[in-house]
Amino acid sequence: MSRGFAFPLVLFLLPLPVVAQALRVLPAGTGIPLRTVTALDSKASNIGDRLALAVTEDVLLDGRVVIPAGSAAAGEVARIVRKGAFGKSGKIEVRLLYLTLGEQRVRIAGAVDDRGRSGTAATIGTTIAVGLLSFAITGTTARIAPDTPVAATLAQDLPFLVEPDVPR
Repeated sequence: MSRGFAFPLVLFLLPLPVVAQALRVLPAGTGIPLRTVTALDSKASNIGDRLALAVTEDVLLDGRVVIPAGSAAAGEVARIVRKGAFGKSGKIEVRLLYLTLGEQRVRIAGAVDDRGRSGTAATIGTTIAVGLLSFAITGTTARIAPDTPVAATLAQDLPFLVEPDVPR
């Protein structure tokens, strides 16, 4: 019986290779280059609508990819102004919310916005020339098109594990 007990004990005492992982942190405030994937405009969008974005370049720390290019990100419409009479242009403002890394959502900061062109000059000219028809002149709708570059920053520290370089 003592023989059966000694064999597992010997296996337990044998040295096993240990691979220690190091914890690193990508700090809050790190820049993240994004581009819009979907489009929004001040005519059809509403507060709370989501804007899909994607990371355009790998984000590195000490030569290691922490946030890979192509990672999904999201923003939310925070303010809408519809175009209107007397040359009032449309406006749309989107605040950035998070990017997705695997199953993890990481908070990001930043915004993207657009303002349509004002029709004020046309309104003034029409008022002088015709009078009451100036209310029919409107500004343009604000649009955020796909592939619009957007600058974001990490709103929180992003801890991650690094596998050590193993000598060969």
